[in-house]
Amino acid sequence: EFNGEDILMDPNINPEEEAEHNIMIEMLLSLFQELSMEEQALIKAIYFDGLSEREYAARLGVYPNAVHKRKCKILEKLKKLMKN
Repeated sequence: EFNGEDILMDPNINPEEEAEHNIMIEMLLSLFQELSMEEQALIKAIYFDGLSEREYAARLGVYPNAVHKRKCKILEKLKKLMKN
């Protein structure tokens, strides 16, 4: 017997976890706007465009270690902003 629920509800998805995940995504997107343009560019390149730290460093003409340190500082900044 088919009642339509089979289409609407995925039994593998927990609605509470999905809602929490969506809230976190919205919060991160909002906080992303508070980063400088350079910070946004680094995060976008590494996490959205799939570049490695080494590839991004080559684009900027800096050492990969510099990109890694910047990334860590930016992630720490986002972490602090999320706590507030």
